[in-house]
Amino acid sequence: MKRLTIVLLLFAWPAYGADLITRPSAIAHQFATLPTVDGDVLNDPAWSGAPEMTNFRQVRPIEGAPASQKTTVLIGYSDDTLYIAAICYDEDPEGIIITNSRRDADLADTDSFQVIIDTFRDKQNGFVFGTNPTGIEYDGQVTKGGTGAFGSGGGGFNLNWDTIWQVKTQVSEFGWSLEMAIPFKSLRYGADDVQTWGINLQRNIRGINEIVYWAPLGRQYNLYRISDAGTIEGIKV
Repeated sequence: MKRLTIVLLLFAWPAYGADLITRPSAIAHQFATLPTVDGDVLNDPAWSGAPEMTNFRQVRPIEGAPASQKTTVLIGYSDDTLYIAAICYDEDPEGIIITNSRRDADLADTDSFQVIIDTFRDKQNGFVFGTNPTGIEYDGQVTKGGTGAFGSGGGGFNLNWDTIWQVKTQVSEFGWSLEMAIPFKSLRYGADDVQTWGINLQRNIRGINEIVYWAPLGRQYNLYRISDAGTIEGIKV
C-alpha cells in the first residue's frame, strides 16, 4: 500500500496581521524652544533633533507595500502641550486634492493626515485628530476599537467629540506640511510621570488613491484599529 504523506507549510504572517510582530515605536522630543505653529516644519529650528517617524506602508492600493510618497512625522512636547508635525512629500504637488474646509468634514476624499492616540494604552479607546492641506480641524473619539455604533453598548467613533487644539498647514513645492498643538488638558491619561501612549498615523494621498499607515494594518482595518498601533514613549505630562 502506498503511503500518502501530507506536508503542512507554515507561512509567516505579514507584519500588519501578526500580534507577535513588534509594532513601531518612537520617542517624543522634549522642546528646549517651542515651535511656531504655522505649518512650516522644515524651517523651524525647534524641531531639530526630533526623532523621525517614517516607513509608512500601504493598505491601498497594494496592501503591505511601502508608501510611494515619503511622509515624515515628528512628535514633541512642552510642559503643557503635545505637538505633532508632518511633512507630506508629493512628487506631484499640483495634484494635491482638497475637497472641503469645514470643521469635521470627511477626510476620505481629500489629501489628509490623521493621528489616533491611545493615552491609556488599553488598545481599545483613543482620540483622533486630523486635517487636510487647508488646515481644517477634525477630531473625534474611538471606543472599543471603533466597532459597532457609538452608544449602542458596542464601540464606535464619536465625531461629535470636540476639544480645544490648533492646527496649521502649508502647501509648498515639496507637497504639504502641518503642525498640531494639542494641550494636555484636552486629553485624559494615566498618572505616571513619564507616559507611553499607543499611536498610529494615517495619510491619504488622494490623487493616486493611496492610503498609508505608520503602524501597518490589514486592508480590512482602518485607523480605529488601536490594538495594532505603535507607541510613542517618553512623554512627561
